[in-house]
Amino acid sequence: MLETLRILSALAACVWLARILWSDFTTLKIRNNDILILLGILAIWLAADYAQALPHLGMGAIFFLMSFPLWLAGKLGAGDVKFLAVGGLICGFQSALIFALALLGCALLFAALYYWLPFVSVSLVSLGPMGTRLSELIEMRKVPYGVPIAVASAVALAANTVF
Repeated sequence: MLETLRILSALAACVWLARILWSDFTTLKIRNNDILILLGILAIWLAADYAQALPHLGMGAIFFLMSFPLWLAGKLGAGDVKFLAVGGLICGFQSALIFALALLGCALLFAALYYWLPFVSVSLVSLGPMGTRLSELIEMRKVPYGVPIAVASAVALAANTVF
């Protein structure tokens, strides 16, 4: 019963992570309501294995404390800082390396897109609405940090749920 609850709440969290990813990509904002709903889903996920709750809370606090100075310096938005804390809550200590590697991979992919796409002869607008939005982001020199955080969180959540 508890394992089924854990799997269902992990699936719900992945759906909500996808919603936050899309919201941040399209608006460059992560709403507090989305973070609170994700926290509620994660509370159910952690309740199914309550012995692991404290390490997960500790990693969430560490991620928050690491990203808070970036918000003070104006490098990250407040939503990104809160979302990183939730990412730490998702990964805990056992999947912190997986989260970090997934976040690094997504960040490098974004950096490559931002660097190489302006030099490619293919018009991004011809790729549809996502290409149009990506060209707008490149032109504005804005990065939706919630996208790599959401992908890394989903990878860490899958690793925590499966293993």
